[in-house]
Amino acid sequence: MSKTVFISYAHADGTEFAEILENWLESNEVGLLAFRDTTDLQLGDEWKKVIDTAIEECFVMLVVVTQAAIQSIYVTYEWAYALGKNKRVIPLIVDSTVTENDLHPKMKDLQYMPFASAMPENWEKLKQQLTAIQAEDDTPRAVLNAVAGLSSHNPNERLQALGSLKSIKHPSVVRELKQAIQHEYPDVRARAGIFLAEVTDCKDDAAVPGLKESIELDIDVRVTTSLLVKMNNEAAAECLSLSYDMVSDYRKGNIRDAMVKFNNPCIVNHLRRIWQNSNGKEDLRILKRLADFKDEETILEIIKYIHSLQDHLKSNEVAIFDKYGDDPKIVKPLYNFMLEYPNMDNLYHRNIAGVILSILERIENPEVAELLEQALSQGYFRFYDNQIKIIIDQIKQKLNSS
Repeated sequence: MSKTVFISYAHADGTEFAEILENWLESNEVGLLAFRDTTDLQLGDEWKKVIDTAIEECFVMLVVVTQAAIQSIYVTYEWAYALGKNKRVIPLIVDSTVTENDLHPKMKDLQYMPFASAMPENWEKLKQQLTAIQAEDDTPRAVLNAVAGLSSHNPNERLQALGSLKSIKHPSVVRELKQAIQHEYPDVRARAGIFLAEVTDCKDDAAVPGLKESIELDIDVRVTTSLLVKMNNEAAAECLSLSYDMVSDYRKGNIRDAMVKFNNPCIVNHLRRIWQNSNGKEDLRILKRLADFKDEETILEIIKYIHSLQDHLKSNEVAIFDKYGDDPKIVKPLYNFMLEYPNMDNLYHRNIAGVILSILERIENPEVAELLEQALSQGYFRFYDNQIKIIIDQIKQKLNSS
């Protein structure tokens, strides 16, 4: 495992800091080796051979970013070559006159650090980063070979490489799978998301972009949705919700199957959106799952849905409100719903009123007693007058004893 840090800098205005950096890296506190070009070699075969070898043997490059370094073809060559060799590059902006707009577009994508040498916390942060990168550098050859296979032009070879990577028991596998989610090949990104979720037991949200892509590419959709259910958090819920609009009707069914299995209330808004955008034509399980969460906004959606059914089916579906238990939010909407079916000579209307009364009876709320007394005085639901009186008396006795 390499212990060498390559220091890239411009001699014109970066030498002083490069010397400080070199001494710090080789101090007992840090214990690393430093390479920096102390010559004035011109860009040619001899310089290139020395620099290329040093870059290939280092585990990280630190770029001392100054105004001269930004303009230097030597410095630019060094960090560009390092990136080409898959080396980690950390730009240290030590010149306060340098702004982000001055940086090369590629360097802006790197994790650069504004670096004031007088601030001890900067040195400590840099030390922590170097320690972490050095640990990453201890990557088994099998992992490196598998990663190389991800770029094969043959999709079967890419799949085989991902399978090999997943099977290796080493901390670097998680890191490489996270990197693979940014890969140029969509199938690699998708399967890397699946494998990352599996090897981390669905505890790393970094897998979500790959899982979303696997759904949209129709790759192992059932496996993917089951992994998202196991994640059971907002990132997973949003992934399913966003993917829903991008897939076929058949795959929409798979996504609904997954969403109704969520145990996290974060799924509520996403389920409600799918139901409302479908004009109430989607899977009834969505409404029932929303009722499980006692979602207030769903109450009117349930009533609207029941209204749309034929009369002989309505009383059965009113039982959805059993899921709200004794939640007082349902009292007024249910009572108003019952008023719309007042014909007690009609068997179906009578069944609707009977189911609603059985639900209201359990709530034992003053509002229930008040509304039912109003129903008695107005002559509503005469078929159930005796039952209504009993319910009112029970509620009042309960309230008086409490």
